[in-house]
Amino acid sequence: MINKLKNPFDPSFGTPPQIILPNYQSDFESPTSVAQAIAYDDPNRVIVITGLRGSGKTALLDRIEQQVVKLPNTYVVEIDNNQRMVQNFGHNLKNIFKMHTLTDKIASISVMGFGLSFNKTNEDYTTQDIENFMTMLRKLNKRVVIFIDKFNHKENTREFIQLLQNLKRHNLNFYLVADGLPKMIYDIEHDQTLTFPEMSI
Repeated sequence: MINKLKNPFDPSFGTPPQIILPNYQSDFESPTSVAQAIAYDDPNRVIVITGLRGSGKTALLDRIEQQVVKLPNTYVVEIDNNQRMVQNFGHNLKNIFKMHTLTDKIASISVMGFGLSFNKTNEDYTTQDIENFMTMLRKLNKRVVIFIDKFNHKENTREFIQLLQNLKRHNLNFYLVADGLPKMIYDIEHDQTLTFPEMSI
């Protein structure tokens, strides 16, 4: 019998989720299930929560984040959709290395063909810098989970999704958990200039 429960995660954004959740206002521990999927390195790297205003999207996003921060070898990054997302992500990755003293571990790992830039301002980080940070985190067996509240469709978003596409192509360990209104998510999915949302992730 087919499970026809309403899934709060948009199944058309990348690979259809293997986890079907009932209404997230029920007693079902959906945030814990999502965190477990991330812990098990589920190949579905994008989780999108969609619904009408006031339906509890942000509350669910926060509950998932509370579970994800408990995972070992996992760093949470919150990105503001209204700021320069790529540069903000680069700055957050730099802070991960500094706050968690990961720079002390870099010397024991071969860094061939690239360097890590710790002295740049937010505006200076490039996609290559971010790929370098993420490559080093993979060598350290760490993952990054990106949380975006009220994800919407704008030029900022295009640049960031293109970056995620590059990270995915290089098999770097990240997850994106975002929420947004149905119209906003639809516009991102159907942007003709973007292939990442249409890819099997």
